[in-house]
Amino acid sequence: MSKPRALSAESGLNLRYANSKDNLLILDWRNNTDVRKYSRSREIIEQDIHDKWFTIRLANMHLEPILIFSFQGKDFGMTRLDKASDSSSTFEISILVDPDFQGRGFARMMISQTLLLAQDSLAATELVANIHRENLSSIGLFTNLDFHKTQNVKGQFEEFRIYL
Repeated sequence: MSKPRALSAESGLNLRYANSKDNLLILDWRNNTDVRKYSRSREIIEQDIHDKWFTIRLANMHLEPILIFSFQGKDFGMTRLDKASDSSSTFEISILVDPDFQGRGFARMMISQTLLLAQDSLAATELVANIHRENLSSIGLFTNLDFHKTQNVKGQFEEFRIYL
């Protein structure tokens, strides 16, 4: 697994692969009320269930990475790449941004850096984002990054794709 690209030191932005110390941080972000309202499952995830999932994810980090982003030393968000079942070079991208950092332009950079990593380290040819229909800011963000809405609609979610 190659190291993620370094971000500009002058910007105060950094990214790294998730590690075992990030378990509770990711759970806290995921269980935040503002984050859950656009999640596939709006239920609070119990720690024991999350712990099991996270342990498995860490073991597969080289195939399905979780990236942690920080600004001036404070972790503020993550992106996750999950292999799509229909192709070895297609991944689903997920993003979480700490509500205290939302609306500050970080999500665009996070997705852009994740796209680069997907191409460079995973030989990805396509990324898919499943976005809640009411999450207009995410729809606008992914559209501005050249993701295109597909005809495939899944319940409350719309699918967007980009070919790399």
